[in-house]
Amino acid sequence: MKKITLFFISLLTFCYGYAQDLVMTVSVPSGTTSCRLSGAFWGWDPAGGPVGVDNGNDTFTFTLSPAPGANMEYLYTINGSGVYEDLKDNAANSECTGRINSGNMVTDYSSYANRVWKTSDSLIWNEIYDDCSEATISNEVNSNYCSTEIFHLGLPAEVNSAVNLTIEKTSATTTKITVAASDITFLDIIGTPIAGGAATKSANDTSVSGEISTTLTWASTPPTDVVIQFIQWRKTSTGGATWQFNNATTPFEGVCGPAALPEEDTSLSDLQIDNVTISGFSSTTKDYTVELPDASSIPQVTLVTPTNTNATVGTITQASAVPGSATFNVTAENNVNVATYTINFIIPSPQVAAPTPPARNAADVVSIYSDAYAVIPAINLDQGWCGANAIAATTADGNAVLAYKNQACQGIDFDANRQDLTGFTHLHVDLFVKAGTDLVGKVFNIKTVPGTGAESVFPIDLNALNPQPVPGTWYSYDMPITFSGPTAATRQVGITSNLNNVVWYDNLYFHKNTTLAIKNFEIAGLNVYPNPAQDSWTVKTQNIKMSSIEVFDILGKNVISLKPETTEATINASQLKSGLYFAKINTANGSNSLKLVKQ
Repeated sequence: MKKITLFFISLLTFCYGYAQDLVMTVSVPSGTTSCRLSGAFWGWDPAGGPVGVDNGNDTFTFTLSPAPGANMEYLYTINGSGVYEDLKDNAANSECTGRINSGNMVTDYSSYANRVWKTSDSLIWNEIYDDCSEATISNEVNSNYCSTEIFHLGLPAEVNSAVNLTIEKTSATTTKITVAASDITFLDIIGTPIAGGAATKSANDTSVSGEISTTLTWASTPPTDVVIQFIQWRKTSTGGATWQFNNATTPFEGVCGPAALPEEDTSLSDLQIDNVTISGFSSTTKDYTVELPDASSIPQVTLVTPTNTNATVGTITQASAVPGSATFNVTAENNVNVATYTINFIIPSPQVAAPTPPARNAADVVSIYSDAYAVIPAINLDQGWCGANAIAATTADGNAVLAYKNQACQGIDFDANRQDLTGFTHLHVDLFVKAGTDLVGKVFNIKTVPGTGAESVFPIDLNALNPQPVPGTWYSYDMPITFSGPTAATRQVGITSNLNNVVWYDNLYFHKNTTLAIKNFEIAGLNVYPNPAQDSWTVKTQNIKMSSIEVFDILGKNVISLKPETTEATINASQLKSGLYFAKINTANGSNSLKLVKQ
């Protein structure tokens, strides 16, 4: 029976044959968008041969079905150029001797040098564009982190935290993470994928001086990107500080290959903003974030120097506003490899909003700065006691907050609407101190100024608080207070702090330590969007007509007045300067206030 079966199969093969395919894969320069195969079978028409399938890893695959029945002479073109790869010089320099001797290339060394696939060759054919050697093709792609400089929380301003991070695949189920710095002492990977059980972590490897590495082993090959939630490290030069980088994301198949050839190089040797090399500059870094104290000026990209002087820099699109971005391309000498560089200019602020204050009776709270309670009419948040621009308006997760800037103090004036603080027992403020800030000796002192008589001072020593604030998170200060001066006609509040440019605050108010079960002073369904806005805000209520809307700037000046008499109104912000505003919404049932941010 076995002999009969073999004979039958052999007969089928003899009579009909098997239609076998030729699968050709070519490795191309990074950034290649298309690749075409052409040659004698297609009349040497550069637009006449088949187009390869982009594999997404700088390779293209051609499937010729069935495989040619005769030897095939051919070349490749890329990016729709209609220009064949030129292998004449390669052949003349004896770089292609092996392929010529095997019959896989024909050339006269001066006018042509063509590739040849022979019917006796393998049906799996791997090559390199514009190169005579055979390619090693895999699913591997470039890792997003190949000795890439990173900083604490991704902030280049944290220059002392800088290390170089490498994440790359080392086998079908392992990823190696390496952090390098001359004085590195500690590395830990926490959060997912370790915490979720998707991967296990090896002991740290410190065998290479200036490096610490660990290997993650996965239960099975991850199908897509891997996300390392928290990478933590320490350095001798920064004492006991623990630095952290969040959500490092890269393809699991990502590897770090050899350095690019000079003609493929799109790296930079210098990048300057306003004639100064950008903070955290690295020749291979493509994206930067630059923190600015305010939006008073827009930085300019003034110098871009490619590492290979034969590379070209395209048109620089400068940022038009802050926040904003500048971008430009660098094209390699080969006119194939192109890299895009982006510089993001931001005014740093917390990434999460401050805690929402509880509902309180309107008579039991005097709000200096908060969305939750009514705004004091004509309040001036920047009186200029120690100089102008003591604060800057920004947002935290879409919620308006104030950044304490360069002055020694901030004056807040509401003399035209003095407040009676008699019977008020508590002071509240939400503070966010920039991550990595040393709190020793740091204060955020608040005082009240009456119409006449002594001031009342409420010192806040952050290092002495219990529990102590954690830089990088919101801290709610809510403490009993005793006024040392008159309270019936309070006209000003002052803030004195040495946390310049590293502290933000929200929800500054005095209260009587009472709360309401229901926010009965709120307008049902009151909502504003977008916020921040560039041109306009839309204000809506839930079936309650708004009789009037008044918008004030931080100096207390009324800049917009509307009488919509509808449940939805648009506030035109196009003529307003960027910054913080307050809107008082009036209805037949009561009033409420909103903070508005104009970008």
